[in-house]
Amino acid sequence: MTLRMFLRACAATVCMLLQIPCPGFAQAQTSTAPNVDRARICVYRPPADFGRLAPLKIEANRIEVAKLRIREYSCTDVPPGLVILSGILWRDVGYSENHRIELRHRPTGAMTYYFRFMQVPGPTLRFSFAEMTATQATSEFASYRHVPGTEFIDARIDIEGLEPYDWLKRYHLNPRPSDVPTFVSASSKEGFLRRSQYSALLVGFLSQIFRENESSISQWLNQFNVLSGLDRQVVACSLLVSGSPSGRTYLERFSDRPIISEHDQSTSCESSRGLDLLAVKVESGTVINLLWGAFFATGNTEYIKRIASVLPQGTSSRRELQRVAFAAELSLTWNAREHPTVMRECEALASADTDVGRLMKRVVTRARKTNVDARPNSAVGPDAREGGTRGSP
Repeated sequence: MTLRMFLRACAATVCMLLQIPCPGFAQAQTSTAPNVDRARICVYRPPADFGRLAPLKIEANRIEVAKLRIREYSCTDVPPGLVILSGILWRDVGYSENHRIELRHRPTGAMTYYFRFMQVPGPTLRFSFAEMTATQATSEFASYRHVPGTEFIDARIDIEGLEPYDWLKRYHLNPRPSDVPTFVSASSKEGFLRRSQYSALLVGFLSQIFRENESSISQWLNQFNVLSGLDRQVVACSLLVSGSPSGRTYLERFSDRPIISEHDQSTSCESSRGLDLLAVKVESGTVINLLWGAFFATGNTEYIKRIASVLPQGTSSRRELQRVAFAAELSLTWNAREHPTVMRECEALASADTDVGRLMKRVVTRARKTNVDARPNSAVGPDAREGGTRGSP
């Protein structure tokens, strides 16, 4: 036990023995947030069997609010709209993404919301957030210690009310290139850009937007300078796939060397000449994801045809080809179910008297059912370690 922990335990004991009221929630917070442009979120940590000595990191929209031990709480103000509330437990040597517990919430202005980070009863060790009423919060946590934290988090992670993933899938219906910097910023704050299972989808999407908006890239790149790590890698790869001259100059400036690759451009995004996704051989779940990203950016149904072209491989004796065909069928089914544009193209393909047409009839039939096998995030492609096919929701 550290000296700070020892002193804190002593202070709590003194308060209890002498019946001195410790600073509680009712004393520290009001029932409404400061103004209509903000909402207030308060998080509490009750006693638990696990992790009682290690602080819990609380984040809102990927920005740290405070670190809480048991019987502590903290509050922060956030803009109305989508908020991702996260609790990250200390395990082994630090805070890990593998131990992040999230809750998505859409607060409105001038309101206070109360959440308890709790251990879920059961045979396995699980944690979750539970929303509480003001009455419950005041009565149950009246003696909890207030931990000062980040007072206001002005980090929006939605675009016109949509989460980045949903905005991406709807972009082709109403293209607005001017919103792309907002999308990249929101995706970075939400963590969408650095989730490896979505990398190919994002590269396929952003590369086509970069290719169609060369005149805007220089201005956009100035806003992307704040990115780092995996976030910057996704943008860099998208620029290379797009073949943008402005993007190439930008990347050379940051890498201090010319972008030259001897790799086959059909298998690498390191080519300075760009990559024609319609010419890429569909032989992995990664390529299927690239094609879905390109479709969502452009609405070009040729990308759907390329995905459908591998369906006959399902009867191949080679297991890797079967898996690609299965990944294609599953993603076509889910996207046809969600998007009228995809459904219309699937129906058109199903009307042809070909091997692809006969297999597309099954896709259309399954997409129209309400009990389609619900595995939208399963690793169904040969790139299972990358998260499989993410063209589906």
